Amino acid sequence: MLPISKLAFEPPGIAEIFTLPFSSLALDWFGKQLSPAPVFCLALSPESLYFAVEANRPACCDPHPAGSFIEGLWQKDAAEFFLHEEGSSRYQEFNISPTGAWWTQLFSEKRVRDSKFKAPRNVRCLSQISAGTWRAALAVPRRELAISLSWSSRSRINVCFMLGENEQRFLSWSKLPGTAPDFHQPSEFENVLLKEITYD
Repeated sequence: MLPISKLAFEPPGIAEIFTLPFSSLALDWFGKQLSPAPVFCLALSPESLYFAVEANRPACCDPHPAGSFIEGLWQKDAAEFFLHEEGSSRYQEFNISPTGAWWTQLFSEKRVRDSKFKAPRNVRCLSQISAGTWRAALAVPRRELAISLSWSSRSRINVCFMLGENEQRFLSWSKLPGTAPDFHQPSEFENVLLKEITYD
């Protein structure tokens, strides 16, 4: 199951998500070890869905500023998450790059774009890049998600990474079938495991 931190409060800032528990993706699509492994956190607050990622490797990306809406980020370093609508073939994809550039799209079925989709307008992004590591995060208002989720064990979500450029590595939390990387397999996404987060 894919862990999501459930918050009973709104964090004071998007950077606070980096204090929550993270999960790692150590094996690529072909079962090869990646060390150090990239890590991610999905967190659900009363108003927002947060996605934070970290990779201990030099960033490979174009210099798009944080908050830029750019398609094709997956051609270099990027992290993605997919939300599959329950009882439907629809799913929504989100991408974020090390610089905090982001992108999203709604699909009515596998790789079929919904022509009526409009991207959310109030997404917040964060980027922290140093010589040997990068962090990025985004916060999406729940009311601006294009699909409906119960946020229960019935919900299906996946998290993926693309790392590098010429010899790109593909990583997926859900074990997806196929000999070539293909993250657009919503029926294979993992069910959600919500973990309540409390603070003293």
